Formats: sequence, C-alpha cells, structure tokens
Amino acid sequence: MRTKYFVLLLCVAMLFPAIATAQFFEKQKVVVWEVVENNGVVDVDDNIKYEIRANMVDAFTYSDDYEVYDCNTASVEEYIHSRGWTLSQSNIARAVRAIYGVDYVIFTTITALARPTSSDDLHILSEIFRTKSLETVRAVYVDTENRVSAIHDACRRLAVDLVK
Repeated sequence: MRTKYFVLLLCVAMLFPAIATAQFFEKQKVVVWEVVENNGVVDVDDNIKYEIRANMVDAFTYSDDYEVYDCNTASVEEYIHSRGWTLSQSNIARAVRAIYGVDYVIFTTITALARPTSSDDLHILSEIFRTKSLETVRAVYVDTENRVSAIHDACRRLAVDLVK
C-alpha cells in the first residue's frame, strides 16, 4: 500500500514543475512587423530592411521571454480596411491581436540620414507595442552605417535593450 502512495507522490512531484513552468513562465507572443522607412534624405535598400527585420525576428526567437509569430501582413491590412480603420500602429496592433491573439507587435522605423561629419547614416527605431493596452512599452534606437555588414552589430545592440 505504501508503494502505491509513494509512486503517486513521485508522479505528482514530477508533474508540478512542468505545470508551474507552463503557468508562470509562459512566453509572451510577439509579431515582428515589416520595417517601415521614414522619409529620409535617401532611400534605404530593401535588402537592408530585410536584414533588420530578420535580425529582430532572431533576437526575439532566441530570447527566453518571447515567442515569435509569423503573420500575413496582407490579411492584417485587409482586416483593418474592412473595418474602415486607418493603417496606424494602434489599428495594426488591434488587428494582430484579434487575428493571432498575440501580446506585442514590434514596429521598426528606419530613417536614412545625411551627415557629412559621421559615418552613421541610418537611424533605426524599434518599439514594443502592447496589443491589449495599445501603447508603447519600450522604444530603443541605434544609429549605424547603411551597409549590411554593419546592420548585424547594430541590431544586436538594439535587441539587447529591446528584449529586456
């Protein structure tokens, strides 16, 4: 009889950490939105925008607190337009929450600068936007050079502060 209780107690003890981890340490769901170009002095190459977004996805994918969801931007924009809303951060976040049930959207804006005294000619601003309260939780920026090899380091510095 004692053996049955011991085995039962052992099973419960083994399940408890898994249950506690699932409930208390659940990852926050996040969508990394497309990189948007702010009206800068010069156009930013699409490869640079792709690299920035890919680096942001990687940073959140390999973080301990977030789980990245891929979303179809066309379906989100269609959802927004079908309700007569404008395409703003708040409405994107509202639509992404309704369609995918995510907690956060990462918005990144890139501006090409023309500073003859500096080699930093890109300004990258990323924001974690909470979909429930429709507000920015944290915003971080970095200035870097307009070349793919510099983007990796810049995004790494950006992600360290953004993923906190």
